[in-house]
Amino acid sequence: MKYAVIDIGSNSIKLRVYKIKNDKINILFSNRITAGLAYYIEYNIMTYEGIIKAVEVLNEYISLIKNFSVDKYYIYATASIRNIENTTEVTDEIFKLTECRIDVLSSEDEASLGFNGIMEDINIRDGLMIDIGGGSSEAVSFMNGEKKEDISFPIGSLNLYKKFVHDFLPAKEEIEIITKNISKEINDTDSFSFDKYKNIKSIYMIGGTAYSLLKLINNHFDLNKDNKVIQLSIFKKLKELLLNDYSKAKELIIKSCPDRVHTIIPGILILDCIIDKTHIENMIVSDYGLSEGYLIRKIKEEN
Repeated sequence: MKYAVIDIGSNSIKLRVYKIKNDKINILFSNRITAGLAYYIEYNIMTYEGIIKAVEVLNEYISLIKNFSVDKYYIYATASIRNIENTTEVTDEIFKLTECRIDVLSSEDEASLGFNGIMEDINIRDGLMIDIGGGSSEAVSFMNGEKKEDISFPIGSLNLYKKFVHDFLPAKEEIEIITKNISKEINDTDSFSFDKYKNIKSIYMIGGTAYSLLKLINNHFDLNKDNKVIQLSIFKKLKELLLNDYSKAKELIIKSCPDRVHTIIPGILILDCIIDKTHIENMIVSDYGLSEGYLIRKIKEEN
């Protein structure tokens, strides 16, 4: 069986095509289009221009899916559509224009399905999983291979950029404001206790911020392009460079991840705040995550 999954996020809309063989999910094709749907939200309402932008990308992806002779495809949205006031109107209008039904995931589903997806790639016993998206960020703890706690923070790399940054990259004073907002959101929560997991030494990362951070690390420190591990000391060195050398930061980001030029520093600031509440030694980036977890759930529901 061939399946496709489309992920409608605040920053980008992603397509992945899979082949299931021997109960193993194999990625055949992956594509990402920066749609920036967060820019089309005014007073917590997605504008009609934003709907049309989503429709254009979906139509392009549906054409691609037909070329792969996909048996079934699924579409879901996260904070991009979940956190607006006109969610139903947006999904209804998109269906009217494309006949595509969109499954809007809850924050709890987003965290749990991301965990299920990463477990398809890495046999993890103990750790923290982090997914920093454009509109929200999720954290999941697991011990002995089982999920323990999860939480979704209403802060993402794109909504922070949109709210606080007025130029190409955030200025020093904007970095301070962003950091204070991130700290407030993460420190004020009482539904997730980082203190419980002081013995955990690794964070497992999924999503676009993770991939882009890994590219930056591998390029700047001349590591193997297939490297998936980010040492804490290396991350801290990169963060200091990006925050304190504007011209070097601009050059490195454009070279390594030009499609994340506006969002990578806010994303790194979110990750840094989370790291400071842990005792981790490294971060491991997985190619699998939310889309794979979502596909697993859909297949189980239909069997």
